[in-house]
Amino acid sequence: RELSSGSIVPRSPTRFSKFLDATSDSAPTVTIMPPSDLLTPTWLQPSETAPLSKFGNRVMAVWRYHDLGFSLYGTHNTTTAEFHDDTFNLDVEGISWNPLDGNLSVDLYPDFQMELAHCRWLPEEFVDFSGKNPVNWPQSGLVPTFDANLLEPSTIVHPRQKGYTILPLNSFSTSSGTLMMPYPWNRDIPLANHLYWTYRDTSVLAVGGELGQGAPTRTELALDPSSKAYAGYSSGEVPSIGLPMLMQFRNVSSASSAMVHRLRTADPSFADLGMVFAPYFRAISEGGIESDGTTVNFVDPYAAITAEGFMINGVNTLGTDDKFYYGQADFVVRISRVHSIWFNSGGLSEWTTAVVEPSVATLPQGTSIQVHYRGAASVAPAATGAQNANNLDPYGDARSGSNVSVGFFQGDNTWKSNVSELNGAQFLQMRITMISNATSMVSPSLRGIGVSWRR
Repeated sequence: RELSSGSIVPRSPTRFSKFLDATSDSAPTVTIMPPSDLLTPTWLQPSETAPLSKFGNRVMAVWRYHDLGFSLYGTHNTTTAEFHDDTFNLDVEGISWNPLDGNLSVDLYPDFQMELAHCRWLPEEFVDFSGKNPVNWPQSGLVPTFDANLLEPSTIVHPRQKGYTILPLNSFSTSSGTLMMPYPWNRDIPLANHLYWTYRDTSVLAVGGELGQGAPTRTELALDPSSKAYAGYSSGEVPSIGLPMLMQFRNVSSASSAMVHRLRTADPSFADLGMVFAPYFRAISEGGIESDGTTVNFVDPYAAITAEGFMINGVNTLGTDDKFYYGQADFVVRISRVHSIWFNSGGLSEWTTAVVEPSVATLPQGTSIQVHYRGAASVAPAATGAQNANNLDPYGDARSGSNVSVGFFQGDNTWKSNVSELNGAQFLQMRITMISNATSMVSPSLRGIGVSWRR
């Protein structure tokens, strides 16, 4: 917010990365996870090639917000006790994996697709051995039915026809000295053609996290006492800011793939010596060699509905396990979103599209300002509750403890791009999304916005 110029500006566009590895430079929740190569028997090692298997596979894996070093409510100012939502609405534009043995060679996967979504589940591996009441949520992680793990439909960020060619010269080291290899998404293409997926997206209204502790997780609370400063969300009521990033890979079998690369993983369920192999952080179906040593069982990742594990000597393992992938996520700050208070027209009204200054046509190239609307038949208390932005959470809803109640118009809390759909509502709320240009790093500004109505 620029008060001197009378304008509202979004967060400055910027790029940054978060890595997850076995060093102390990673987030505390990752640091305590024992690396799988220290614990996994050699007969399980074929799983370490996923999703880079020449036999075909469909793989889902998750990174939680605190594994990426984020707090539930953003940056906490311990002086003012305020939270700044600077880690919400982050666009992901790249992901990398950590080679297990550090040996890289050229390899080709001609049909390789990547998709991202928020995960419906929030795995909670915490086990309390301190005394009277051991606590564990073994059912809080991924389930075998692949699509049941999605909070919303997944977004294809790297289509299958582009494939994946592994080139060792593309590898890099993090500041902690860990070797990383980028997945093919957005590699070797102009910035202007990049595809993005928004993590911790506050336009997503669905909630999840059933069968777990909720957010913050007990693991986070145990490692970061400052996370107790906010109320959080209960089991089954966790919104997108508290749910994991779900990475989905579909790799079609190919004779051209050497399958020589192994990915380094961790075992979260061992973090507190629970030794229960749950909850599950990965769902996998992968082909392999039958027990005769020659017959190959291939998996079609587009036909695989249920995670059935990977094949070892003709026998499939469980389809869900506790493997946690080390890697890196690359972010760009591109989207900023704010919500208005509830405007009271005084009665049943017809609403008109908001007027925005400057007009959309005059905004800098590649930037945009989008306005969405929703209505209410009642908001209580109208005077002190509806018109106090401190009563709103990051989704524009009544914040827990605010004592504000909203009776949504026709019982519908979703946002509309066409305000005329809300004709008949007495109250109106606006959601303003400002999108910067991630190539030129230029942002729009908002000098004024107004909406009118007729009763």
